[in-house]
Amino acid sequence: MKSTYCDGLAAVVNPETHRIHSVFTQTVTVTGRLSSTEPNLQNIPTRTELGREIRKMFVARDGYVIADYDSSQIELRVLAKIAND
Repeated sequence: MKSTYCDGLAAVVNPETHRIHSVFTQTVTVTGRLSSTEPNLQNIPTRTELGREIRKMFVARDGYVIADYDSSQIELRVLAKIAND
């Protein structure tokens, strides 16, 4: 955990903003879902206490929020509405 996440994430902190800026793309995955790279923030474990503590470090700057949307669920809801299901 230390070498993979703590040391690895410390190495990609932007010296100007003092934040980690991940790259989110939709073309990397076969399913078309957003993928986080450079670093992959989606890989940080949630099942361990340390992983949960690491995730707590990711906060939006003042006036912003971090949001997570599952596009496949949104698409299913739109399709269900169109189909009157």
